[in-house]
Amino acid sequence: MPQKPIVLLQDAVTGGGYATVGTVISADRGLLAQRQTHKSVYFENVDVDEAIAARNERDERLEEIRAEIEAAD
Repeated sequence: MPQKPIVLLQDAVTGGGYATVGTVISADRGLLAQRQTHKSVYFENVDVDEAIAARNERDERLEEIRAEIEAAD
């Protein structure tokens, strides 16, 4: 039986006993957490600078959304 990777999300225990082969960048964890069960997931390599840029873009977009919501009130 082929082995399949698992992803431990933010509320999981530490990876003790499991080989860590990668890390899901913080900008993508929410997307992964919302993925439907048994749907395919594809991973791609990114470097630290790309991960930080993705997080900054996500944070900027969230700030824009917050500002729009506050302006609507």
